[in-house]
Amino acid sequence: MTCQFTMAATLTLPCARTWEDVEFPIHVETVEIFSWIDPELRGNEEDEDIHYVDGEVIDLKPVLEDIFILEIPMQVFKEGSEGQVQGGKNWSYSTDEDIARQKENDEQKVDPRLANLAKYFDQTDE
Repeated sequence: MTCQFTMAATLTLPCARTWEDVEFPIHVETVEIFSWIDPELRGNEEDEDIHYVDGEVIDLKPVLEDIFILEIPMQVFKEGSEGQVQGGKNWSYSTDEDIARQKENDEQKVDPRLANLAKYFDQTDE
């Protein structure tokens, strides 16, 4: 028997950065195959796509749980700047762009203790 399922839900998951609640919608469409073949005639473990049924009633709960669990993401992030952490004591949160901008600023600045030495080398090159 071939069955087509459509599942839709909204999960409330914790933000990976702030631990605030994030609404995460999921929508799953799947086709599952059920078979009542005798246990002696069943295929090997390669038949992962076939759900073998013992008895006359199909138990959908384990099948739907597996499908649902596979759709839950490992991490979710809250959208917008209000959910971003700016930093704390002895640590800060930076994006790649922030780090690149900081490197450019650091390269342009000369240590004031070495400013006279830089002037000396500029004079000797001339």
